[in-house]
Amino acid sequence: PKCGGAANEDVITSDLEMIKASGANFIRMCHYPHDRRELELADRLGLCLLVEIPLCAYMGDTFGIDGSENKAQNELVYANACECMRRMIVRDRNPPSVIIWSVSNENNEPADNAVLDNHKGLIGLTKKLDPTRLATHVSTYSTHVDRDKFFVNDDVICFNAYPVQFA
Repeated sequence: PKCGGAANEDVITSDLEMIKASGANFIRMCHYPHDRRELELADRLGLCLLVEIPLCAYMGDTFGIDGSENKAQNELVYANACECMRRMIVRDRNPPSVIIWSVSNENNEPADNAVLDNHKGLIGLTKKLDPTRLATHVSTYSTHVDRDKFFVNDDVICFNAYPVQFA
């Protein structure tokens, strides 16, 4: 409420200090590159971070369009994700708080092999650009029968889980 979506140093400091005071030592940051002040403060507080590009809820070639448009759209999404990953790694490779790079969040691995191919390519690119850190993606398919094939190239297996609300 104090500053909306804008980075505010007082809010950042308060949030990270509360996280540290609670006994936490690891934070998964939200799905976009964060303000450098957050990384610098995490360094000073001794917090470890997973940082992530904004490739979220991606469906692969299943955009509801037919023919070459699917392939062209997928190639555009993949090229953009590669550029986002490159930029984030170049900018954030020095803070020691960054220990894991994440290439995506909650994409539709079961629906389309294009998503799996993109993850494989993005993980490969990430490891090439920074072979010193772990690389992963975050999935929601923890109970899917084929879930193991979703993480063949990842160093860490990450799942989002949402509690079921009972009436």
